[in-house]
Amino acid sequence: MPDESTHNLSEDKYGSEIVIRMPSIHFLACSLASIYKDNRKDLRKYFGANGFGNISSYTEAAQANPRIGEIWSIMSALIADNLYNQKPAIIQPIWKTLGKRPVLADNCLDVFVWSDLAFTKLFISESSKVPLDPTVQVSRPTRALIQLFFMLNEFYVRGNFDSKDIFQKLTYTTGINPRWFVMENVERINKTIVFSKAKEIFRNAGYGLTEIVLDASKCGVPQKRKRMFLIGQLDTFDNFLKQKILNGLSKESLTIRDYMGNDLGIENYYRHARSYARRGIFSIDEPSPTIRGVNRPIPPAYTPHPGDSTGNLGNVRPLTSVERSYIQTFPKSFKWQGLNKTALEQIIGNAVPVNLARYVGNCIMTYDAEETGMLPFGQS
Repeated sequence: MPDESTHNLSEDKYGSEIVIRMPSIHFLACSLASIYKDNRKDLRKYFGANGFGNISSYTEAAQANPRIGEIWSIMSALIADNLYNQKPAIIQPIWKTLGKRPVLADNCLDVFVWSDLAFTKLFISESSKVPLDPTVQVSRPTRALIQLFFMLNEFYVRGNFDSKDIFQKLTYTTGINPRWFVMENVERINKTIVFSKAKEIFRNAGYGLTEIVLDASKCGVPQKRKRMFLIGQLDTFDNFLKQKILNGLSKESLTIRDYMGNDLGIENYYRHARSYARRGIFSIDEPSPTIRGVNRPIPPAYTPHPGDSTGNLGNVRPLTSVERSYIQTFPKSFKWQGLNKTALEQIIGNAVPVNLARYVGNCIMTYDAEETGMLPFGQS
């Protein structure tokens, strides 16, 4: 702590985030079910003689929302009746930093212990405010309540429950829900209305989002190409990956010479500008400007620009299509086949630079390995 929502407040109002993941719901259900392991019939007062029903009847928001009030009342009663049976369930480590800076404060470490019943308050309280409108999307707290409820319902009916089956059926998303997703676009996309709507859809589907603009030249690409990445992971908090991405960035931009040496055989090259108010001659001792989907020769009447890396055009030429693919960090072994020049230039210009994609992918894999305790294949 502080988390994203409290770092601008005074220190006495700092808060921390705790993420309710599917394994937490599974263990919580096991803990509550253990209270009734020898007296399952005592659950009849909550679930009825034959149980609440089959989960297949509640897989859509339109089916679940009208019953949320009833589900909430049953779970609230079950919890209230077992206050003296609660037991420790979740250990939450806390570390305090100096605001958002990655610097630990004095007396920075603590541990909170949540009982099984106290932990349910994290999502049951929120679920009490859910409207019964069947068109409203099921929120993350409400989804956790429903999943826990049906695990206990199945335990009452059968003496056990299949948490994997329940998690798969009671997701309440509009389509597939991969554990991770990555979106990439131009930097200015984050100022559009459609992007804001997309983020809202992802959050309602249970994703924590990391939104960041990356300069490819700080990620192993000899190109000043800024791109916006939106990275989502199910059941986590916003900006979960941001610090790991920032920590790995190079302090200096990668130049073409740094990356390719003297393989181009030239010191300066021409890159067609969007307007003649911009320079068109660049040195290999700087990162390339953004590789676009067009590649034109030097105009016969080209007028040198004050910002050009050289005024001597004798040894200046545009890069070839394949050379431009190297700037995009495609390997030299990559074969470009069956494409005319226009299509080839467009594909190369629109591609996510290979090393930029690799950098983001490695950050995700390392973060995931640290969470699960399993290193990606090939790392030690």
